[in-house]
Amino acid sequence: ARNFPNAKSEEGPYTVLGKMSARWFYRAPVSKGLAVGTLVSSLIGLRNGGFASESSLSVSKILASGQAWRLLSCHFPFSSLSELLIGISFLYEMRKIERMMGVEKFGSFVSFVTATSTTLLAGLGLSFGVTPSTGPLPLVCAFLVLHQIFVPSTQPRLVRLLGVDFS
Repeated sequence: ARNFPNAKSEEGPYTVLGKMSARWFYRAPVSKGLAVGTLVSSLIGLRNGGFASESSLSVSKILASGQAWRLLSCHFPFSSLSELLIGISFLYEMRKIERMMGVEKFGSFVSFVTATSTTLLAGLGLSFGVTPSTGPLPLVCAFLVLHQIFVPSTQPRLVRLLGVDFS
């Protein structure tokens, strides 16, 4: 504040948290939306107990009752706290991929993976009569594949087992 005449020197806890959040997801609005949407919907579901099962991709409820909102809501809440903690850490880490790809390309990738996984999960639900678990698990797996492709490893070969390099 001393070097800049128009800068404000008073910073409350909300402005610091806002700056930290902006810095954490700098140039990654899609990742921020996914992380915040997943966090909020999972916490609501964990608090209410059973929200994840109510928002699951149940093909019979979609076809019989016309609950089309399930096609989108099944991709947000995790069903347990451990899934939430691990999933949010992966979603947070994948903001690097969004910065590398760009917002438009990354958003297209997220839309494609979501549409493809919804179609496949609904098809499996019709074929076998099972209800898949909720949460952005297909996105997390797709992000891990992108992470393996785009982010270089710092140690190319740590262990070699049966002709496969593990780092």
